[in-house]
Amino acid sequence: MAIIENNPLDLKARLAAAGITLYIKNGKTVLRPATSRQPERRTRAQFVTRQRIAHNNHLWRLLRSAGDPRFEGGSSPYHRFCSLMTSCTVPFLTRDQHLLGASLLLPGMVVSDGPLEEIGYSLGTADGAPALVTDLDPRAPRGERYRLYSLRQEDQQGIPRLSIAAREFALKDLSAAPDASGLRLLAAGGGVALAGSVFADPMCGFALVRLRGGEASSQRVVTGCDLYRRFATDEALLAAAATYGGLTR
Repeated sequence: MAIIENNPLDLKARLAAAGITLYIKNGKTVLRPATSRQPERRTRAQFVTRQRIAHNNHLWRLLRSAGDPRFEGGSSPYHRFCSLMTSCTVPFLTRDQHLLGASLLLPGMVVSDGPLEEIGYSLGTADGAPALVTDLDPRAPRGERYRLYSLRQEDQQGIPRLSIAAREFALKDLSAAPDASGLRLLAAGGGVALAGSVFADPMCGFALVRLRGGEASSQRVVTGCDLYRRFATDEALLAAAATYGGLTR
């Protein structure tokens, strides 16, 4: 920091261009760097936290693009989503991968949070067909609808990309015949199953949300896709950290 007694008017423009801030304090003109010269700290814990936040931000944008995600509690739906996602694996992505929009399909990814009764489901078969087998009562209450999230993982030349789509329906919509996508409703062990060839895709994940009025159930993704494991190792962490300048003590 420097202090000067005189302040020529044309000095401010030259200093601003040089990255220096000029201001008056106690009648004197003070110069200081416009940006901090403190080195960025990247301990392992800090890097993991930053990677979690960056990945959650991208997942949230994808979830929002699929529809209006239902989350209650917290200061905002986004903050509630991030809070619940702390139970999920953190994938480590390089700077370039983040810039190119890379994202991973994570088992247990949360898609909704609300007070309605949670739906139990798993990937399996019903009547010999690939299905999402649920514990839903086929006699759904009047006015109850469901939102099916379909998540698809792709690996494009080393850049993992995730897409999320959602569709809403009432059980009666599927009870008569398959819809245009081939999705159909089947009885399964006292509950119902959503059957279709898509449920056999090993690169896909699914979640089913109960909707009633403005409320929703709390649901997470089930998937057999394990591409995320490649990005969750110590080697992946160190490779990603190197693109940000490495870890610091």
